[in-house]
Amino acid sequence: MRKRRYAFTLLEVVISLWILGMLLTFVFNLFTKTQVSKNQIRALQESVLQTSLFQNRMTQLFSQCKQGEEEGAFQLLKESNTLGPSLCFAIENAIDPQPQFCDDLHCHLYLGTDQRLYLTTWKEETMPRSEILLESVETLSFQFYHGEQKKWAGALPEKDKRVPKIFKVLLNVNKESLEFAFFPSNAAQRINYTQPKSIP
Repeated sequence: MRKRRYAFTLLEVVISLWILGMLLTFVFNLFTKTQVSKNQIRALQESVLQTSLFQNRMTQLFSQCKQGEEEGAFQLLKESNTLGPSLCFAIENAIDPQPQFCDDLHCHLYLGTDQRLYLTTWKEETMPRSEILLESVETLSFQFYHGEQKKWAGALPEKDKRVPKIFKVLLNVNKESLEFAFFPSNAAQRINYTQPKSIP
């Protein structure tokens, strides 16, 4: 007895194609969402890394601030070629990959017109060296703590030219507000820890 050959009907073919299309659409959407999530995570990781590197770099520099009341030791400037105020300070740089940038250095922290946060360092007899600390920075400002008045202000005390005990750097990066607090070194107020004698 001859077996009857089975053929797909037009309705079955249409339903199969519709199911296949739905599956491909689901897989494509899942792949797209996964790629978007990966890109967002990567961008967040890069942002966190840049922020951490900036904080570590600034902490290192401000821990080497020179104390004294000489002109230029620590001052806030407003220049036409920068966005917002800029900070100039002097440090005692003990170790540097480039030997010409060891010892006493002048530093300039400012926001360029290209929305990059720059740090320029130089000595009297050397060419300046510029570093890009952060990108996509929209605003830069500073807050200094006035101990006598017990309040924060956007300007340094007029009578006190010493390096402040504490100040904040305020940034807007990629529409996100960031705030960093720094405690520059102060040789006159350092705490020396002495190991206590062991009790027999």
